[in-house]
Amino acid sequence: MKTEKQIQTILSILAEKRLKVNPRSTLSKNRLLAIDAQIKVLKENLNILVIHREYKVNPTVLNSALDARDWLDERMYDFIYPGNYST
Repeated sequence: MKTEKQIQTILSILAEKRLKVNPRSTLSKNRLLAIDAQIKVLKENLNILVIHREYKVNPTVLNSALDARDWLDERMYDFIYPGNYST
C-alpha cells in the first residue's frame, strides 16, 4: 500500500492534469471522467468490486480507475495517468 504522502503527490499531479484538459473537446470528456475516477479511487480507497460497479458502463474510465487501484496495491510500478497524450 502506498503512503499518504505518495497518494497526495499523485492527487496533486492529477489535479494539475485535469486543469489542462480542454472540456469542450469530445475526447476530453472521457479524459476528465478518467481523471475524476482515479482521484475518487485514491481519495476513497475504493476496492475493485466498487470500482467495477461504479464505472462498468465506460471501459476507458473503468480501466483508469483500475490503474489507480493497481498502483495503490503496488501491482503497478508507475502511475498511469489518463490521457498521457496531448490534451
